[in-house]
Amino acid sequence: MLVVLAVLALPAEDVVPFPGLVPPVVVPPPINEDVPPEVIIIPEALILGNGIEDLEEVGETVEPPPIAAPHAPAKPGALILRWDRYRTLVAIDTSAGLLKPCWIVTLTTMPEQIPTLRGPITLARGQVVVAYRGQAYYDKDGILHIDARRARLSGIMAGNWSPDSFAISPAKEVSSRDDDPTHPSNSGEVEKEVSADTQREEYRRLMFTALSLVEGNL
Repeated sequence: MLVVLAVLALPAEDVVPFPGLVPPVVVPPPINEDVPPEVIIIPEALILGNGIEDLEEVGETVEPPPIAAPHAPAKPGALILRWDRYRTLVAIDTSAGLLKPCWIVTLTTMPEQIPTLRGPITLARGQVVVAYRGQAYYDKDGILHIDARRARLSGIMAGNWSPDSFAISPAKEVSSRDDDPTHPSNSGEVEKEVSADTQREEYRRLMFTALSLVEGNL
């Protein structure tokens, strides 16, 4: 005679525990709201970092100022720009086309405290404040443009920052252009230039740094 045993599946709430066993009580750890979010510090050697805050949309309510039209593709490479109180890494891609994708990371050069709507934010020297995408090209006058208008920002200051575009002259003079036309432009200089062709290892390191900080949050 064949005996068929049926197994009855009980809903989770009807499962009977073994006698004498008490389910453990899990107490969630307390939330400490005073602990500041993780910051990313990049020293002058541009060491890798991670943990940038989520991306936020910016630059939608103010029309950014126009810039010169593209004329020739930018040379692939990496630039480190020094302007105002900041240092900006721009990594330009090796892809073909008139407009070359680039990745932009701005960090502080000195400790500072910036007032925001949520209260003051204290920045350490070398801390990443914003990171975002752009595109690079030359205009008809030989000016290299890093166009980041309407870019999405990540970083500790993403909610209190509008994207900066840059114009770089053949003499390596830098002019920043804020998406918000009420913010003044800043002047600076090219602190370092790395060729994708002749300085491949350093270019790859800087490109990986920029990609990690920007694309790691998408």
